[in-house]
Amino acid sequence: MKKFRAFLTTMLVTSAVVSSATVAKAQTMQAVFSLENNSLTVDGVETAMDVAPIVEDGRVLVPIRAIVESLIGYAEWDAEEKSVYISTPDADVTMRVDDPVAIVNGEEVSLDVPPTIVDERVLVPLRFVSENMGMEASWNEDTKEIIVSAVVGDDEAFTYSANTESGNVITVTEKGAQVCDSKGNVIGEYANTQISEFVYENKQGKKAIIISNNGYEIEYDGKRYPLTIDEDGSGTFEGGTVSSIYSNDMVVNGSDRYTSTGEIRVFFKGEEGDLTLVTGYNGTADDCVIYPDGTEDKTQREYYSLFTGSDGKLYAFKNMWLIIMDPDMKVLKEIKFTDHYEVYGEDYKLISTDDGGYALISPDGSQVEFTFDKSDDKYSNNGEGELEVSLYYYKGSDGNQYLTKYDAKNDEYSISVIKNGKEEKIGNYNGSYLEYTSDDGVYTDITVPNKDEVIVYPDGSEVVITLNEG
Repeated sequence: MKKFRAFLTTMLVTSAVVSSATVAKAQTMQAVFSLENNSLTVDGVETAMDVAPIVEDGRVLVPIRAIVESLIGYAEWDAEEKSVYISTPDADVTMRVDDPVAIVNGEEVSLDVPPTIVDERVLVPLRFVSENMGMEASWNEDTKEIIVSAVVGDDEAFTYSANTESGNVITVTEKGAQVCDSKGNVIGEYANTQISEFVYENKQGKKAIIISNNGYEIEYDGKRYPLTIDEDGSGTFEGGTVSSIYSNDMVVNGSDRYTSTGEIRVFFKGEEGDLTLVTGYNGTADDCVIYPDGTEDKTQREYYSLFTGSDGKLYAFKNMWLIIMDPDMKVLKEIKFTDHYEVYGEDYKLISTDDGGYALISPDGSQVEFTFDKSDDKYSNNGEGELEVSLYYYKGSDGNQYLTKYDAKNDEYSISVIKNGKEEKIGNYNGSYLEYTSDDGVYTDITVPNKDEVIVYPDGSEVVITLNEG
């Protein structure tokens, strides 16, 4: 199920390194694997699955997350419901373990064999995948291999393209990366390995890295561990825990708080070696290409979210930095993101705490810490239609229960307190505040519903910013 997260407008860092939407030609990707073998090859790049496909009652069952996320979609696991939600360009699908009926785009569809769990991974019938999720499956009798194909890169594809300081041009699509010289000659082609790294740093300057590679790993205290992630972003590794890796903050072992540096590394494989594309290079606002021989080639800056301020200056947000420029785009100041909070009602602040949780600060300054309790989604048409309400319940440190609610019909977020079984609304979502800290103080980017977006300078002066067209 798609879940409403308690922190509504945090800046997520889980997307791939693609910065501008462009039209790309459609292409077919293939995932190749064989029975009782956990090796998965996607467009020639081999990776390992947590579990191998199996045969049950004469039907082939495949690990759904590995197949879908390697090609055209994503999967979310709901431990309480023992269900998996799958989203592809063609379908939204919900399946429950041991249930022979799935919900596909709001309609019931029968399965030959119900989904099952093997080694903590959900396996589903291959035939159902090919018939209902926009993919095609075939059996190669000669090689005894299963081939799943999907068309990707249609009009809604994302592409990264940038000129480098050396004069080269790098273009990245879902399939891989291509480097051309200034005359347009191809000088390197690289396949997408589906491997990405996300860099975090704590206040003491120690770094932790989340690695996405058909699953997750964490590099912490100089060691790398397999990492098991729940759908809310919390996870476990050997001897430790993490929380909220899907947000800007991550807490390791309950108290060691890390903040994203904005640095994301995406790896590509070519005949001459590996190429790496880094956004937020070394914790800056720059992007950089690292060639197989180790040569570093920064890209020329492009700002895909460029605002004009009421003071005549230009404002851009890139790789966790607020960048202030003059009208000729000369950089005047670069300011690093440091914190964020949200406001509900008149003046209730929802903040993230150092232990990875949340706290609500009242107008009088008193603070209630939240501990997650349970969640619930309600759908129309007896649970088979569109999402109507998403609910997250928390236990408050004051002994009361708190509720964050998303009303999908009205696109409205709110927080309530439940006292003696009665729900009392505290207030609706009333704005997000992103703080950037420089030597001269804190700059705050404020977004409030139905109002102009503003930047508040350390001296309290405000600048209204308007997104540039094109």
